[in-house]
Amino acid sequence: MDFRIVKKGYDTKETKDYILKITKESEEEISKKNAIILNLKDRLSTLSDRVKEMESQKRLISLSLLKAVEKAEEIDAISQQKYSEELASLKSFHIRWTALYNRLIEKYPLDEDLKNAKEFTKKINEIFILPNRLDKDAIEQFNRETKRQNEEKKSKEKAKIIDNSYDIDDIEITKLLSQIETDL
Repeated sequence: MDFRIVKKGYDTKETKDYILKITKESEEEISKKNAIILNLKDRLSTLSDRVKEMESQKRLISLSLLKAVEKAEEIDAISQQKYSEELASLKSFHIRWTALYNRLIEKYPLDEDLKNAKEFTKKINEIFILPNRLDKDAIEQFNRETKRQNEEKKSKEKAKIIDNSYDIDDIEITKLLSQIETDL
């Protein structure tokens, strides 16, 4: 702005008006910037609360997953036990059946029904007895390997859950920071 030159320098009224105008403009600009800063602080506070809430939920989910894995392991163990008990019961029944059949053969002459029963008994023997003798080592090895793999998998899952349960993802933090920078 050009000031008029008067007898003792610049026109004082114009100079004061100009200074007032600049002061008013700068105060308006400062109040706008302060409003933006307050808005960003509020948003930062909201986002920080949200991050804390997400971390809390993440921890709860991790603990829930651990409990679910433990419950699944318990159910699996119970199922294996029931399976073993049922198989033992069937084998016991088979032994009793075979003994009864042998007594019947000794007591009564062989007829068509007993021949059919004998064939049935042979088939049951093939199912229960012969595979157990032939495949016992293979079944034991399979069970050991399955158990080892399950334990390895469980330990990896637990380690992963524990590692991830207490820290927020870098991606989420980066997103929040980029949002704040964009607003500035």
